[in-house]
Amino acid sequence: MKRRDGINNSNFRHGSCIGGIEPIYAIWQSMKTRCFCKSNKRYHDYGGRGISICQEWLIFPEFRKWSLENGYKKGLSLDRIDNNGNYCPENCRWADSITQANNKRTNTIIEYKGIKLTEAQWAEKLGINIGTLSSRIHKLHWPIELALSTEKNTKLKQRKERK
Repeated sequence: MKRRDGINNSNFRHGSCIGGIEPIYAIWQSMKTRCFCKSNKRYHDYGGRGISICQEWLIFPEFRKWSLENGYKKGLSLDRIDNNGNYCPENCRWADSITQANNKRTNTIIEYKGIKLTEAQWAEKLGINIGTLSSRIHKLHWPIELALSTEKNTKLKQRKERK
């Protein structure tokens, strides 16, 4: 039986799980919906940008096998290493939420002293609140060197000195 998204899943039983759908199956379904279902609210970020799924992974047991052999654990999510690439074994990994957040195409990458990190990674590395760092760069338009090398409370110190 073909579904509206063109995937043939004729009466396939994906496996059992106490309390409902197997988590890997739910992730697989979500991946397919983002790539193939135009009515999905995230379609424009995936299928609408040309992101697809390799033939092998259109078959759930193959995706499940790869997942279990490549680090799937509860709490991890499927992450495409190259955000412009397809869902396939060569371009995917199981990642925690921090890794996933640092691999978004909307991230700002900052290069400083030969090191490239996201704003969030720089903030963590330097012990600066991400909001403070982001404000310094985007609202206050500080040069990168100044934004990354200034102590945490400098903005407050400067205000007090002006009064």
